[in-house]
Amino acid sequence: MAMGLPTIASKWSGLTEFISADYAIPINISEVEPAFPHEQEKLGAGRSIRTSHKWARVDKYAVRGAMRWVYNNQDAARALGAKAERYMHTHYTRDVIAEDMHKRLLQIYHMVFRTRDISESDDHDLL
Repeated sequence: MAMGLPTIASKWSGLTEFISADYAIPINISEVEPAFPHEQEKLGAGRSIRTSHKWARVDKYAVRGAMRWVYNNQDAARALGAKAERYMHTHYTRDVIAEDMHKRLLQIYHMVFRTRDISESDDHDLL
């Protein structure tokens, strides 16, 4: 997405935080399956933290359809990629992420120490 290419991705897990049909081609998942099924068998249920990990299983026909759409609609796909690039460079820059992290750390600080609301000018003195 950040490179301006049309992006096809599953609507699963962390990707759902930034994949949208407005600037990507999200694919529904049909089901989830254990990420490490052989390890589950080897260690037994509940003996590995990785046993709770899941992979998304996507509909291969939906993926094929999305890829065919990109091929058949190259101008629209390029426009979608360009829109995705603008979105990523607006919402996921280092400065934007740093500001989000700063705000979240301040929220945690205030929750832990139950401090009063303070002005933004005071915020920088806390961290």
